[in-house]
Amino acid sequence: MDWHHWIRRLRDLSIRNKLILFGTMTAAAALLLAGIVFIVTDVQSMRRNMVHEFRSLADILSSNLVAAVTFDDAATAQELLGSVQREPSVLVATVFDRNGQVFAQYRRQPEYEGPQEKRVSIHGHVFTSDGYLLIATPINDGDETIGTLQLRVSMDRLSEQVTTYASTAAAVLFLAMGASVMFATVFQGLLSRPIRNLAEVAARVSDHQDFSIRVQKPSSDEVGDLYDAFNHMLEQIEAGQHALQDSYEQLEVRVIERTQQLMQANEELRREIVEREKAERKLRGVQEELVETAHRAGMAEIATGVLHNVGNVLTSVNVSSNLAMEKIRRLGVQDMVKVAQLLEEHQDDLGRFMTEDKRGRHLAPFLIELSQYMVHQEAEVIEELKSLQKNIDHIKEIIAVQQSHARMTGFVQEVVLSQIIDDAIQINMASMERHRIRIVRDYEQIPPVLAEKQKLMQILINLLSNAKHALRDCDHPDKRIIVRLKRQGEDRVRIEVEDNGVGINEENLTRIFAHGFTTKKDGHGFGLHGAALHAKEMGGSLVARSDGPGRGAVFTLEFPIKPAEKLKRKPTQETTADSESSQAPALA
Repeated sequence: MDWHHWIRRLRDLSIRNKLILFGTMTAAAALLLAGIVFIVTDVQSMRRNMVHEFRSLADILSSNLVAAVTFDDAATAQELLGSVQREPSVLVATVFDRNGQVFAQYRRQPEYEGPQEKRVSIHGHVFTSDGYLLIATPINDGDETIGTLQLRVSMDRLSEQVTTYASTAAAVLFLAMGASVMFATVFQGLLSRPIRNLAEVAARVSDHQDFSIRVQKPSSDEVGDLYDAFNHMLEQIEAGQHALQDSYEQLEVRVIERTQQLMQANEELRREIVEREKAERKLRGVQEELVETAHRAGMAEIATGVLHNVGNVLTSVNVSSNLAMEKIRRLGVQDMVKVAQLLEEHQDDLGRFMTEDKRGRHLAPFLIELSQYMVHQEAEVIEELKSLQKNIDHIKEIIAVQQSHARMTGFVQEVVLSQIIDDAIQINMASMERHRIRIVRDYEQIPPVLAEKQKLMQILINLLSNAKHALRDCDHPDKRIIVRLKRQGEDRVRIEVEDNGVGINEENLTRIFAHGFTTKKDGHGFGLHGAALHAKEMGGSLVARSDGPGRGAVFTLEFPIKPAEKLKRKPTQETTADSESSQAPALA
């Protein structure tokens, strides 16, 4: 049975049994604690007395052994050690010379046949792990220590005293528990009997519905307060019955009055219908104005979405540019300047400087190492600049797509889904590395398909940025984003972005896609709203799920696709020009 079962069993006991049980347990706990304290205190006192007694014996015996040890008289020392046989607790008495060798020894036979004694490394006393007391006292001849006296003392006497104390305490505990049970049994009636009487009266009132019954207050304590409250409750119920009867009689009168009022209200309602028809005609005019206002608000929302999407990419642009500047600052130009100055100072004796001077001998290896470092840094700067150019091109594409949004329903082109996902990851990669976020890719092999590339790219950038912010605001040691790509049947595909960040409250799982809704301090509520709109425009859906705060979240994008071979469209001159213009900065 578990702990909750025992709690239920105790709760179901009668008040009488609870009082007896709690009184007995309280007394037993107090007595048990007191007994333990007394026993522990007495044991500590007996141990101190025992140490004092045998240290005194060892001091006396060591002073008597000075002459025997000084004159190397082992027989006399043996005889002196035999005097400890009057102390039955002393099992072994050993005299060690100044070299630690046994000089003389007394062993109690046949009570003790322990191992050969070894001199301990301390002067004083120690309680051993096998249950003995060791007393070690130096044998001094003036200021010189000529040996050591060591006594091994049995703890049996102390154990017998502890057993006696424990038996006495147990007997007292059981007697006290018996007395507490008797006292609790006698005095529990002072509390349980009035409560039982009150329960009987309550049952009689319930059976006969007689609320005029009253109970006699037995005392002025809490039980008496309970009786007063019970009587007051009966008075209120009785008064409520009388009031209910009066209300019923008044209700009949009010029904007649309300009928007349309803007839008047019907007449007024007919007049209001005529007035409402006039108001509806005015309302239609107002609605036309609202439609125009909504159109302008929609254009503002589109502009806000463009700014949000561009802002997401600009964050990565800012990080990439900062990294590039930092790598350029670390190219080692200052070191090259110092080398040039050093060579200029020694241009007249350059050969001697390179071969004899300590700085000159290290100059060639330093230049080799510096050149390798600069080549490595140059490659990293080029990679950052490529990423920067790619992000700038993406900003141009966002603006171009938004400019043509009013002229077209969607620009479909051949795309490789895994490559688009990797491009979206790369745009956010710099800030993810800064926050130590690990990317896990789980792609299913899917051939090139037809899809709206820019809308898909914007959705993925927003989802990855949202996951990055969720991980930035948590203290998880392993920050992770998992991106999955799976085919759903023949003509649909699913992309999942899962993080183990701060999670989402259940009531916010649908609100997060509303325009302007955000839970971030620096958020605007445009990213997920725009992503959901793009998904709907692509004929798909974007949903979120989470197990709650601190449990991470999963965003699932599902949309239709077509095989790439179905694309039958020749590139226009405008598209070609745009491609060339987007590559020009990279070539430059």
